[in-house]
Amino acid sequence: MAYGLVPIQGGPGQYNAGGFDEYRITDTEDIFYGDIVVLADDGGINRVANGTSLPSAAAPALGVFVGGRWVTSGKDQKWGQFYDYAAGDTKAYGFVVTNPYVTFKVQGQHATAAAWSDALTGELINPTIAAGSTTTGNSGTYLDLDDTGDADDALRIVDVLRNQDTGTASTTWDVVVQWNALTNLRNTGVTY
Repeated sequence: MAYGLVPIQGGPGQYNAGGFDEYRITDTEDIFYGDIVVLADDGGINRVANGTSLPSAAAPALGVFVGGRWVTSGKDQKWGQFYDYAAGDTKAYGFVVTNPYVTFKVQGQHATAAAWSDALTGELINPTIAAGSTTTGNSGTYLDLDDTGDADDALRIVDVLRNQDTGTASTTWDVVVQWNALTNLRNTGVTY
């Protein structure tokens, strides 16, 4: 099962992936941990829609959603790994990893089973945006490892993890990625 983009390292010389910025949520859909979000025209954040091939220089991402807080229509304060949208929610804010140098772990998938290989390291790839799980709170975003190499793809594969290498072929691998180019991210004005 895919789990979206999970921050694992903060950037050059940084030992952790800690740190996020808080943005108002204006989306009227659930937003899951590991989803890519964009900054909407109204200043709030929206989840990138299923099947969308984002981000790009023309439609940059803001970052990756890692949780949120909101007040329900019953005036209960909620905190969660994912934003469980309901009509009447107010004061909804999402926590977004906006640092362009963070690396993320994400599930990569092959159409047919393949042996572990680091041949994909350095390849460019777009994420496949898919529905998340209200059971786990995780995004459904994953990488199609059979579709790499376009210069304007959003992500660069940094590593293919050996944690699943049992010597047999597999259709899924854990992959470490980083944003391909800073132009694929919306400039937040923050210097890292």
